[in-house]
Amino acid sequence: MQLKIIDQPGCLSLTVQAERIDAAAAIQFGDLVRRALKPSLQRKIIDLEQVNFIDSTGLDALISLQKTQQNASNLVICSLYPQVAKVFKLTCTDEVFDIYATAEATLKAASASPAFKADED
Repeated sequence: MQLKIIDQPGCLSLTVQAERIDAAAAIQFGDLVRRALKPSLQRKIIDLEQVNFIDSTGLDALISLQKTQQNASNLVICSLYPQVAKVFKLTCTDEVFDIYATAEATLKAASASPAFKADED
């Protein structure tokens, strides 16, 4: 599993370059994302555009990542395959994260929303 990392001023976008986040990949996924996240960034986007399957271990990894953030509302998810979106909905994980259709929609919403504020420490 690899991450495509785009580091822009005030925003870090991580595109998961794998088709699955399951029991075999969840630990590696969590470790890669944890190492890439920077606590002082305003926006942290996890782009799941290439992920067409996620199981409960993948969801758990995402929730664990969110819990490690000082301001969990700044960690958002985008670009869900319909099958992945269905898993998020069935498990109510779609209520835990802000989810956007595309990375571009995420950035547009972030620029217009006070929910995206710098982490304060």
